[in-house]
Amino acid sequence: MQLVENGALTECKIRTLIDDGEDLQMLDFAGAFLDATSVNKAVLASEPLRDAFNELSELPGVSIISITMEKEPLPLLRLSAEGEAGLCFIDFGREAFTLFDVSSPLTFSYRLNLLQRSLKPLSEADKTFMRMNSEGMLSFQHLIRQPDNQKTYVDFYVLPCEEADSAEAHLADEGDDAANE
Repeated sequence: MQLVENGALTECKIRTLIDDGEDLQMLDFAGAFLDATSVNKAVLASEPLRDAFNELSELPGVSIISITMEKEPLPLLRLSAEGEAGLCFIDFGREAFTLFDVSSPLTFSYRLNLLQRSLKPLSEADKTFMRMNSEGMLSFQHLIRQPDNQKTYVDFYVLPCEEADSAEAHLADEGDDAANE
């Protein structure tokens, strides 16, 4: 596969799998994803999602991005990051989605360097199917139309950053303790 962006050419070799159940070298990410108790789903245009992630990744000192999916109140999807200049968040409301189905509100944090790899196809994709399970595993499926109008889907799975989620839980616990004193 060749990607051309701003005059730079990137050539990628992609290993594909045929799901015959016998490839023991690869983990079953799709199976692990679906084994979780709940899965939140969203389909939205790739361009605004790309712009949002680009804006967050350009903040000085950002290494972790948090993603929140919830039914109510608005926003339904929030991307946030904290850097040297402070906290930045980008919200997506109901009008941004062609599908939005949340079974339970979830917030998880992800390392920016891992997210960036899964977001590279956003520049070529028309739509992105984003899912988050109750364990924090994030799935991106990008729809890319080929010149012959054939549809290609590129899938990525990203695991949450445990240290950031543990730190956030610890801070929340401290806040609860202070409120109880």
